[in-house]
Amino acid sequence: MKTTALAKRATPIESRIVSSTPGRMRLKVGHQHRNSKALEPITQALKSKLGIYDVRTNPQTGSITIMHAPEHLSGEDVYAMLRDLGIIFADITGGRSEVASNITSAVYDLNRRVRKGTNNVVDLRILMPLALGALSIRQLLV
Repeated sequence: MKTTALAKRATPIESRIVSSTPGRMRLKVGHQHRNSKALEPITQALKSKLGIYDVRTNPQTGSITIMHAPEHLSGEDVYAMLRDLGIIFADITGGRSEVASNITSAVYDLNRRVRKGTNNVVDLRILMPLALGALSIRQLLV
């Protein structure tokens, strides 16, 4: 009932998935929906779903973090719930230039591939500092 009203909103909420691990999914919503009025109904609707035990939002950053029981809900199940609530997954650029958007998309895609290739053990947030540290040590030794 509440879900239907949310899904029929005049403008869908554009978002992108920032991270998804078993039991946790974090997404960012577009700038026009970064307010409590838009995020609170989504939070309440998600908290009422079986298998979701915590939903945290930050209206300033547009972040929604969903904690769920991975033994009951997969990431795809949560993804489907979000779509049912009127959230669409699109490239939200927030006014950035096309070049900046392309670079961001490329780095995001590379990070996703690194995580997938290492079974979520490492990502670019670990590899880049290690690489820069190794390069620094090499420069000191030469």
